[in-house]
Amino acid sequence: MEGMEFLSITQQFLVVTKYFKMYFKNRLKPYGLNTAEAMVLLVLMDGADKTHADILSAIHTGRNGLPDQAQVDRCQGMTQDEVISDLHYDKGVMTRTMKALEGMGYVRRSVNPKDSRSYLFNVTEKARDLQPEFMEILSTWNDLLLEGVTHQAESRAALDRITENAKNYFEETHTL
Repeated sequence: MEGMEFLSITQQFLVVTKYFKMYFKNRLKPYGLNTAEAMVLLVLMDGADKTHADILSAIHTGRNGLPDQAQVDRCQGMTQDEVISDLHYDKGVMTRTMKALEGMGYVRRSVNPKDSRSYLFNVTEKARDLQPEFMEILSTWNDLLLEGVTHQAESRAALDRITENAKNYFEETHTL
């Protein structure tokens, strides 16, 4: 029965992911954005001092740290490959997403001074104006998920460990 326990965890993650996508998609309708586009904007919004994981973690913990050098370098923008690395999206999906965001005026593209074969992407003021709304949407979802959870610190630690285990497995096997 041990295998059933792991299957149940997997099924639960799939259910939460499904409902998150539905929730996020519904809340993004007024902005004409889909979930992938919004996630890219979140990664780009505070690239200078926060990674995607930091942004989402800050919602839960309320902490803000000083940026390291890699984060400082990101203030000039992020390459498409860096965004792909953060979100684990397919290159084709990312290319379409970046073109859509640029077409809607949410993202600006410039030549990468470190590699003229690639581009740096930055959010525009139009996108920055959405940041408080995005944070409220994600914070509300976080609160909904944690409703009735009495041992939030332990639950968070367990989820962090599960996430780290999954990440480590794929980084070690290079099968992303």
